[in-house]
Amino acid sequence: MRVTDPSSTAARARPRGRGLVRPASARVCQTPSVASPSFTLDTPRPADAPALARVHVRSWEAAYGHVLSGEKWFGQPAIQRREAQWTQMLAPGTTSADGADGAPQTGAPRAADSALPAGTFPGTPGLPGPLTIRIGRDADGTPLGFAVAAPSRDEPPVRELELAILYLDPDWFGTGLGAALIEATLGDAPASVWVAEDNPRAIRFYAKHGFTLDGARKVEPMYEGLVDVRMIR
Repeated sequence: MRVTDPSSTAARARPRGRGLVRPASARVCQTPSVASPSFTLDTPRPADAPALARVHVRSWEAAYGHVLSGEKWFGQPAIQRREAQWTQMLAPGTTSADGADGAPQTGAPRAADSALPAGTFPGTPGLPGPLTIRIGRDADGTPLGFAVAAPSRDEPPVRELELAILYLDPDWFGTGLGAALIEATLGDAPASVWVAEDNPRAIRFYAKHGFTLDGARKVEPMYEGLVDVRMIR
């Protein structure tokens, strides 16, 4: 859950300020203009955890700062919590420190990574695996955003595959990175995604990529009563 990225489908100059997809090797996405920035799509590594944590929290500040508050979600304590989550999610042998986006949970043994298809990761307590995780990097290799595709958590599932997480550094909204991450994790597969009802920009973004509202909605008590709506394609 908790998905946000109002990105366009074509890379432009940086603004101021239950299925699996075939894993792809890192690739560079560029516009025809040599002056436009490029980003590389890649599979994350454990060393990326600190940068991914910062992106995670910055994106939440942009998307939910008007409805959520406190150290659980924002500021350095939140970054530290997210870093622990990403460190354990990307390391072999243990589950994530958190659920998909919830409170910290106790790590537990998981299936050996060697049993998973290349480019995928074991699940977490709040997000069943295997997970397809892709990130975007800038020209210096710094993570800019990430997407996670997973088997659907809905019961019963309306689609086997779910776009469970999609976040970008706000400076990279509108550059095409979000669209590229959807392509890298979902391909053209049917999928579902839950998005905040009061995030019309994100809803428009997913509509551009073939998702439509199916009428399902749910209240998230742990997110101070945020309402999510489901989109499918």
